[in-house]
Amino acid sequence: MKAIGVRFKVYLVEYFEYIYEIFKINPSNELLYSVETSVSIFGKMNEMVQPLTEIYNFISEATLTFLEQNKLEDPNQFLSDFFGILFRYAKYIPSVILSSKTLETNLRVTEMAIGMEQPDVEKTLFLFLEYFVKLCSYNPQNDVEKVVKMMNLF
Repeated sequence: MKAIGVRFKVYLVEYFEYIYEIFKINPSNELLYSVETSVSIFGKMNEMVQPLTEIYNFISEATLTFLEQNKLEDPNQFLSDFFGILFRYAKYIPSVILSSKTLETNLRVTEMAIGMEQPDVEKTLFLFLEYFVKLCSYNPQNDVEKVVKMMNLF
């Protein structure tokens, strides 16, 4: 994908179908990195927002499930790559982060990851959180209230 760049666009939806099937069986860092790369390459293309949103929702839900069930071989590296994806989405398709049905899911994963004493997780987690807070600043009152309610702070 990196080698041919935007020319990979014709294969992206089919490629995601493979990721869905493989990820259910083997949630690997390589697949997360591949999704992160696809966001970087195709995130600014309007016609690619829908498939990128669908894979985002799937990866988010699956990650929470795998974490809750302790089914990750190396949760630290996995979470580092997961927050790398969230950071890329916040950077390239910010609307997906706040309008996603998985916002609460990702905040739960974030809550689980905070306090892990792993430099890679901390780095990508805080990059994501920094962009997330910036996103809330575009429509602060509505966005912050939405996030606070999801985190049960009220």
